[in-house]
Amino acid sequence: NVGLGYLTLSRSAETLSGGEAQRIRLASQIGAGLTGVMYVLDEPSIGLHQRDNDKLLAALKKLKDLGYTPGLQPEASHVAIKMPVFSFEKIRGAEISLGPEMKSTGECLGISTNFKEALYKAFLGAGVSLPKHKQMIITVKDADKGEIIDIARRYEKLGYIIYATLGTADVLNQNGVKARKVNNIHQESPTVMDLILGHKIDLVIDTPTQGRDKSRDGFLIRRTAIETGVNVITALDTAKALVSSLENAYNEEGLELVDIAKI
Repeated sequence: NVGLGYLTLSRSAETLSGGEAQRIRLASQIGAGLTGVMYVLDEPSIGLHQRDNDKLLAALKKLKDLGYTPGLQPEASHVAIKMPVFSFEKIRGAEISLGPEMKSTGECLGISTNFKEALYKAFLGAGVSLPKHKQMIITVKDADKGEIIDIARRYEKLGYIIYATLGTADVLNQNGVKARKVNNIHQESPTVMDLILGHKIDLVIDTPTQGRDKSRDGFLIRRTAIETGVNVITALDTAKALVSSLENAYNEEGLELVDIAKI
């Protein structure tokens, strides 16, 4: 219940304007069993005339008659995860790393009674179906090298063979994550590009540096991977979410079928 107990006045009642006094009286009338009083008090157009008060009270009473009750929404029985879907492979030359602008061309929804299955469904709906070859490439900017260690270790525990560019591979190997070194594009073969074009890579984790120079290795790696059907992740949060999903991978035939019309 919301009522006058929520109101504090910094000055005496005698100094209140007529409108303020009416709004406080209105609060005392609708405060028993109805929510939204503070919003009403903050709205200057409400409470200045008795006819407005009467209309508002009538509307609020009708809402109660329809079965609406005050308080917090009851906890839902299902978890829903909405995931964006992108079409970068259809837009040649486009930078696939995300920024503040809108880039998704659709979205899908994963629903289950538990978070992990809902997350797994969301990735499946977005077209991320892993693993195929259980081989991946990791190349991250210097600022992300510390955080990538635990993420890479989790992929390794799932049986993934990890290839990494020289700097990233050094950091991973020094911290107990086995990573196979692979050269950058402009170095001797075999390079990252050779691996991608060999169609044996499931996933590329590539966090871009600032700027959008299309001549940089990172841009060429991301574009080549997308255009050859390899899943690319450019943010470590997404890499964590995906490995969490894979750690709790479900048999697709055993996934819970949810009728959203009945939830």
